[in-house]
Amino acid sequence: HLGNVRNRLLDAAKTILEREGRDHLQLRSIAALTGVSAPTVYYHYADKRSLLCALARDGFQGLRAALAHAEAGETGGAGLAAVSAAYLGFVVEHPALYRLMYEVRDADPTPEVIAAEDEALDALREAVTRALGAEVSSEEADHVAEALWAFGRGAAAVGLARGRPSSAAPLA
Repeated sequence: HLGNVRNRLLDAAKTILEREGRDHLQLRSIAALTGVSAPTVYYHYADKRSLLCALARDGFQGLRAALAHAEAGETGGAGLAAVSAAYLGFVVEHPALYRLMYEVRDADPTPEVIAAEDEALDALREAVTRALGAEVSSEEADHVAEALWAFGRGAAAVGLARGRPSSAAPLA
């Protein structure tokens, strides 16, 4: 049951984050939304930073899953174009979570947050490696993947700053 409560708390935090914004993300409001006591929230998340790190980690895991599903052709397309569209699609579907993921990642990440972002980047690396084939070295494929990752972050940041992130233009 403890794992279920932890997941419910994260789901409630994501709901508050997306509906009301980060300023309304309070441990007590999460408790109220899930119907648990405030001490239960504090049992799972000692402070707001630990909650934010858990949200960021969970967000990167969700991004990784979206990229992997796209690479596997489970989203209507396949390959690098589908993966790049999945990246930007994630931003469109979860703009507040995406912002929070990189606020945490860039400011004060835990090792788990860093590892989760690395795993998401690995999903893009796999798509790049398959797309480029044996014609390029793994080092070159890594460089291409990192460049596409940076481009995706930039495209997402510009779209979010303009208030209209778009998944219309894939990264590849």
